[in-house]
Amino acid sequence: MRFGFACTVMGLDVRAHDTRRWQNNPHLCVSMENVSRILEYAAGLGIRMYRLSSNIAPYYTDTNRPQFGNQLEEARDSLQAVGALARRLDIRLSMHPGQYTVLNSPKENTYQSAVRELQYAADVLDYMGQPPDNTLGLRLELTHLLYIGSKLRLLVDDKSHFSFEFFVV
Repeated sequence: MRFGFACTVMGLDVRAHDTRRWQNNPHLCVSMENVSRILEYAAGLGIRMYRLSSNIAPYYTDTNRPQFGNQLEEARDSLQAVGALARRLDIRLSMHPGQYTVLNSPKENTYQSAVRELQYAADVLDYMGQPPDNTLGLRLELTHLLYIGSKLRLLVDDKSHFSFEFFVV
C-alpha cells in the first residue's frame, strides 16, 4: 500500500500547478517545475503516491482559449523528465479530472467536454511515461461509459474497478 496526497502541499511553498490567470500566459512547463519540487519533497518524507492537479496544463481543454492547446507538445521534454523523476523516486502518479467532468450528462457539449478532460489527463500520464497502473480516477453513475487508453479507473460505490473489467479493446 502507498500513502500519498492530492495536489496541495503543506510544508512546502509551491503550488501544484501554474495558477496565473490566462492573460499572464500560464504554462505546463511552470507546473512541471513545481511538480519536480513537490516530488523531491514527498520522497524525502517517504511518500510514494502523488495525485497531479487536473489544472496542471492551465486552460488546455478550454475551447475558448485555443492558444493553450499545444502545451503538452511544448512541454514534452519537461513531462518526460518529471515522469522519469517520479519513477526514479518510486512515486506513483495519478490524476483525477475536475468535478465538472460529467460523462453521463444528457447534454452533448457537457459530454464532449468530459471526453476532452479525460483524454487530456490520460495524455499527461502517457507523456510522462507512466505505466498503465497509474490511473485516472473518475466517479460516475454507470449510465455512460468510455474507454480512454489504459488509464481509466472507475470508482463506483466506493470501490475501484479497472477498465478491463468493463471494456473489451
